[in-house]
Amino acid sequence: MSHNACDSCACGGFKDKRAKQCMVCRRAGWVKSKIETRARRYDICECGDRKDKRAALCLKCRELKYEQARQNYCRHRDNRNRKRYESEKDTCPYCQGLKSKRAKACLKCQWIKSRSIISPNGDRTCTRCQRTLSSSDFWNCKKSIGGKRSVCKHCTSEMHRRQHIRRRCIKMGLSEFEAEQIANKMTINCEICGVLVGKSFHIDHCHRTGRYRGLLCANCNSGIGLLGDDPERLGAAMRYLKNFEMAH
Repeated sequence: MSHNACDSCACGGFKDKRAKQCMVCRRAGWVKSKIETRARRYDICECGDRKDKRAALCLKCRELKYEQARQNYCRHRDNRNRKRYESEKDTCPYCQGLKSKRAKACLKCQWIKSRSIISPNGDRTCTRCQRTLSSSDFWNCKKSIGGKRSVCKHCTSEMHRRQHIRRRCIKMGLSEFEAEQIANKMTINCEICGVLVGKSFHIDHCHRTGRYRGLLCANCNSGIGLLGDDPERLGAAMRYLKNFEMAH
């Protein structure tokens, strides 16, 4: 820059003739304006630290106030729960310990009852049928106590059978209440021959519409299935048998 294009600044340095200040003074002005802007944004908190003017407290005081409020809430919650527990406590019928009035037993007895009790000789008590059986009558399970399930094999198979019947009945259009009634049946009378059938009864349904028709024995269910569920073929079979009996 030539001296003809320069001028003297107020600080004694050189500046451009077209500029009001030199570069050093301009940078000092920028720093001063930033400091003034920050001073206008911030204020002094009650604790003496700097805070934002829009905030009531500084960050440290806000965290302290939140922690005090949390401790007061936890103290109030614990007192409330303790008073409610003392007003609702009762005696456990199994161990004579304390329990809630709404519970049938204390937590320890509930935990013991929910799992099978293991005797010293290795026998276990099924939590569903309450029978004491050998360990071989329980399925293996790594997550259960003693590596065995708390329900015996017979109760497990019975539970799966009922679930299967319930799902099939609901799929055939029955309500949950009707499906539950059919699943809980231990014996039925076949709706065709009237024979008493145990748990091995068959749920008959229409193969064309998929709707529920009734409960049959294995022979009757297989018979109408092999005849194609056709009433005419069933009538022809009846006439065939009757003609044979009349002829002989």
